[in-house]
Amino acid sequence: PWLDGPLRKAVHPDPNQRYAVLSEFLFDLEHPNPALHAGTAAPLLERNPLRFWQLLSLVLALVLATVLVWHAPTGSTEHSDEARPAAMATPMAPGNAAVVKRAMDRRAGTEDASLILSGTASRPREA
Repeated sequence: PWLDGPLRKAVHPDPNQRYAVLSEFLFDLEHPNPALHAGTAAPLLERNPLRFWQLLSLVLALVLATVLVWHAPTGSTEHSDEARPAAMATPMAPGNAAVVKRAMDRRAGTEDASLILSGTASRPREA
């Protein structure tokens, strides 16, 4: 940190604020100059860690509250056809049903897919 002061003074935008001679710059590099460090303040985390964590917790609580309010449920727990996406509200097209039946037949290795799709299949009883 003590190196920041001499470097900041050496590259200052105002030429009148820079070192007049190179020897002053080299001296400040070898011997820390307390006058160059007077304007630098320590970060909040180093000055007051408790205040830092309190502020961070406050910011996170506000973000959480905003997310909860933004994504709050509409109040209705019933699902109507209007609330569902269009693909779920419409019945399956006959061509798609045939594709699903063939896929289920291949997976199960049986012809029971037609019973499952028609809704007449019964669930196996647990032993």
